[in-house]
Amino acid sequence: MRVALTHPGVYVEEIPSRDCTITGVATSTTAFLGRAQRGPMNDPVTISSVADFERLFGGLWTHSTLGFAVRDFYRNGGSQGLVVRLAQEATAATLDLAGGLNLVAANPGSWGNELRVRVDHAVSDDVAERFGLADADDLFNLTVRDGTTGVTELFSNISVEESPRQVDKVLEQSSSLVRTRGGLPGARPDKHGNPGPGKALWDDNNTNTTAAAESGTDGVALDQNRTASAAPGWPMPSRVSTPSSGRTSSTCSAFRPTGPTATWTPP
Repeated sequence: MRVALTHPGVYVEEIPSRDCTITGVATSTTAFLGRAQRGPMNDPVTISSVADFERLFGGLWTHSTLGFAVRDFYRNGGSQGLVVRLAQEATAATLDLAGGLNLVAANPGSWGNELRVRVDHAVSDDVAERFGLADADDLFNLTVRDGTTGVTELFSNISVEESPRQVDKVLEQSSSLVRTRGGLPGARPDKHGNPGPGKALWDDNNTNTTAAAESGTDGVALDQNRTASAAPGWPMPSRVSTPSSGRTSSTCSAFRPTGPTATWTPP
C-alpha cells in the first residue's frame, strides 16, 4: 500500500518483489531398477515402504538383489522410492477358457502360472436389460484367483458384447491379475462345474481353468553386454542416468536422481 506523504520526514514503503521464488524439490527419492517376481514392466512406480514393494513386486527374490536393496533403503531411514521393473525374455502366463475367451497374466513372470479362473452364469435378465443387452445369456461372472498370494478378484455381470461391462474394458480398468488376449468370442464362455464331494472349490480342476503349464517365465538375468529385449506388449526402457553426474544404474542398483527426468538404455 502506497504511503501518503503529508509532511516532511522519513517514510518506509515495502514494494513486492517481481522475482519468482524457486520452489524446492525433493532430493531424498531413490530409484531402483532391476528384476522382480511380478509387477508393472518398465514403468516407474512410487513406493513408500517395504510393504508396498512386497505387494506390488513380490518382495525378496533369490534371482535378484533388487528387493534386498529396497529393504536396506528403508531400514536405513529411506522415505520414498521409485521402482522400475526390468526383464529380459520374460513371458506372461496364458489361460484359455472353454468358449473362446483367452486371458493373459497382467504382467510377465512365473507368478502367473498359479492363476486360476472360474466362470459361472448366475446372472439375471433384469441386469442384462439395464446394460442394454438382449438377455441374461450375454452375461457371465468371472472369478480370478492368485494361488500364491490367495488374492481373489470377482467381476460380476460382464459380457463379451459391446456394453458398459465389456470384459476387456473391465479387466483393463479393475484387475491387477489378468487381461484379455486377442479378440473376444461371439458368445460368453462356458460355465465351470461345481466341486466334487469333499473337494474345495479351487482344489478341484473341474471347477476352474488353470494357466497353461510353464507359460509364464521370469526370463534371464539382465546382461550388461547385450541389448535388453522387452517382453511382447511392453515398451523398451531407456538409460537411467542423472543429468548432472552422468551416473547410470542397471540390474538392481539404486541411485539418487538429481534432475527432473531420467532415462535408461542398456549399456
